Amino acid sequence: MLTNQEEVQNLNQEITKLNQIVKENSTEFLALKKSIQQPQVKQHLFKEKHIIILDQMNLTLLSDEAYCSQAVYSPEGYYYRIKIYTRSTNVNNVGIFFQLIRSELDDVLKWPFGKKITFTLKNNDKFFALTITPENYIQSLNASSFDKPTEENNVAVGFPDFILHEELNPFIINNNLFITITIQ
Repeated sequence: MLTNQEEVQNLNQEITKLNQIVKENSTEFLALKKSIQQPQVKQHLFKEKHIIILDQMNLTLLSDEAYCSQAVYSPEGYYYRIKIYTRSTNVNNVGIFFQLIRSELDDVLKWPFGKKITFTLKNNDKFFALTITPENYIQSLNASSFDKPTEENNVAVGFPDFILHEELNPFIINNNLFITITIQ
């Protein structure tokens, strides 16, 4: 009988040790799992275009997070980033926004920002684009979004209802969405 009690006690000690190991490593494991599954925003900047790639669209379309490109300079020297909400004003559409960010070049640039911004989705057969023009935003409530930034960044402007999820499928290629931004 004493042997069984010792075995039970040893087993309980082993279980306690295993629970401690699991507890110590669970945070690291969860962080690693999240980083593996976390959709990424990749980008490529060319002279005339900025291409953003959202990967893992099967997961991205389920997220309420904002996906932001890295801030980049336009050819004229304006510092900006693109914000994408895959569940914007309702759960079935994608919103896309342009946001000016304060930079050391601001004092030598012409303000307000006066360029057309076009967001484009395309594949071999289809094309979808919407453009923000200076005329649109001069009269909008967010006209100050195109003034010289006085804070870290201006209010983002764009299209909260850029495209519906069901219209998005033809533009998802190998589970990636390619968005081209041109500033002219």
